[in-house]
Amino acid sequence: MLIEEPSRPYVVHIATLAERQAMATAERVAQAVAARGIAQVLLALDEGPVPRDVRGSPVCFVANTRDLQAEYSRRLGNRAPYAVHLHGTRACLLGLRALKGAPLPARFVYTPHQSPAGLPWASVLVGHLLQGRLASVDHVALAAGPTEAQVLSRLLGRSAEVLPYPVNDVYFEAPRKEEPRPRIVADGAGAEALELVTRLSVLLNGGEAIVAFSWLGGAEPDARAQLRAASVSVVEAAGDGVRAHELSRACLFIHACPGRHPARAAAEAMAAGVPCLASDTPDHRALIRHGETGYICTSERDFIEKAALLLRDRGERERLGEAARADAERRFTSRHFENAVRRAYGLGAGWPIEELVDRAPPVAPPAAHKGRVPTVRLDG
Repeated sequence: MLIEEPSRPYVVHIATLAERQAMATAERVAQAVAARGIAQVLLALDEGPVPRDVRGSPVCFVANTRDLQAEYSRRLGNRAPYAVHLHGTRACLLGLRALKGAPLPARFVYTPHQSPAGLPWASVLVGHLLQGRLASVDHVALAAGPTEAQVLSRLLGRSAEVLPYPVNDVYFEAPRKEEPRPRIVADGAGAEALELVTRLSVLLNGGEAIVAFSWLGGAEPDARAQLRAASVSVVEAAGDGVRAHELSRACLFIHACPGRHPARAAAEAMAAGVPCLASDTPDHRALIRHGETGYICTSERDFIEKAALLLRDRGERERLGEAARADAERRFTSRHFENAVRRAYGLGAGWPIEELVDRAPPVAPPAAHKGRVPTVRLDG
């Protein structure tokens, strides 16, 4: 079934569904855009489950660069989209290649999800394409975090807009009520995070059940067995409500992860008013003010010492937790996220649709293409 073209100015998202972090960002951006009544289209470079907040918008699965080019041209009609947003490394590589020679939108936004640990050739190629193809059009880098912003700034020689973590209101609203038995909640990524949490549990408890430990989120069978052996319970936290409830009862939160991993869990803990101990990464350093809203830990010993300090000193926990929540309210609400997207899209306060009407450039009808890419509408 073919979809009617958006009658209003609209935004085209190009993304690969399999790139989880890129699609998580795309979903949140689409939610912010949809909330303002702006029409959207998703051109997906693979097939798979469509994110919840993209459902209801026209969705097209394209198999290759040629199909992407044909579908983009077909959608132009009498008006180019106001903006094209490229999500993920593959979308930047294929999207810029596919749109070569096509009528350009008023605004190009790109979020490559590049990290220092990414493939060097991909970073260089993305940088070359972005600089070459977008030199003549209004464009902006919208980084998914401080780490990516640094990478993009080096690649492109220009600053990037940084998306703040959009923390759900349930974390801000969760009342703080520590359990009688001290509880440490942890989350993270990689084998080192599991090793850290299991050793902390053993060292702080010895042979007695003094401090309860919980791992917030799912775990693979081997990891689950490792955690269980160290008396660390696994909380299958599928939603924000469960996570907020678990954090509200904790006396501190540990977030251990490599530098390329998003620090959103730490932002959620800050919003819940929980003192954070976090790995020394660029994202964590941009998030936490050491000694004021939490602690940045540079080693396993540092984690142990700071955890012992906070377990002994309730006043210090309260001071850090209150400061963390106040800082989160100034930086991580949905409003802050929406404002960053609005600035990246070049719109004024209030997201006036009139601005899109004025800016979306009219184009000549595209030439007919042989065959059409099948499209579907998901009304989830």
